[in-house]
Amino acid sequence: MQQSGLSYAIVRPTLVFGGEDVLINNIAWDLRRFPLFPVFGTGGYHVQPVHVDDLAGIAVAAAGKPADLTMDAAGSETFTYEELIRSIAKGTAASGRPIHVSAPASPCFSHEPWASWCGM
Repeated sequence: MQQSGLSYAIVRPTLVFGGEDVLINNIAWDLRRFPLFPVFGTGGYHVQPVHVDDLAGIAVAAAGKPADLTMDAAGSETFTYEELIRSIAKGTAASGRPIHVSAPASPCFSHEPWASWCGM
């Protein structure tokens, strides 16, 4: 984009939630229907979710800036991935709980429903 000579505003969102998001809804669905939820590795990697309305405001503000810019759009709270999963489970009263999965086991979780695919 920078080489085009046109003005630009690039907004790079983190994990987006709210509205019609798919990822958080799918996680909640899995947590309500399966006893276990795979968390790859330690689950200690950080996410900083941003609400879709906040992202829209950030994008509109960025578009109005006179200078070219590239910026990250992130929410104000930071969670580990496992904390996010536990928070979703608690917020939806789901009984599913996270389990740590190593990389060699990941093929078992690449198809829905993962439990039946792996013979569970």
